[in-house]
Amino acid sequence: DIETELLRFGVAFAQFLCRPGGLSAVRTITAISDRMPEIGAKFYAAGPARGITTLSRYFQSKIAAGVLEPI
Repeated sequence: DIETELLRFGVAFAQFLCRPGGLSAVRTITAISDRMPEIGAKFYAAGPARGITTLSRYFQSKIAAGVLEPI
């Protein structure tokens, strides 16, 4: 059930972000990215970009299976 899967993902993601120290690494990387853009790029590639790619593939598979219809 796609609704259950997405709800589970959303809850897990929120718990990940809200854990103690969860956002401190993000704030640290953001703060030093101006001086060291390669660090910011590596962080983005290892985290947010992978998440975006994974979620995109998930949606594409659901569309291909006919479970989800793009608007």
